[in-house]
Amino acid sequence: MSIKAKLIYLEPVNTEHFRNRKDLSNYIEGRIRKVYSSALSKKLA
Repeated sequence: MSIKAKLIYLEPVNTEHFRNRKDLSNYIEGRIRKVYSSALSKKLA
């Protein structure tokens, strides 16, 4: 059995631009969702 994986690297994030870890976490989650959705839509097309 084999598994294929594709790594997608996002731009670095300057943590000093966020007030706290929760704000940073929300931002990063949004970026991951956007890139993941885009990658899935390209795969299904």
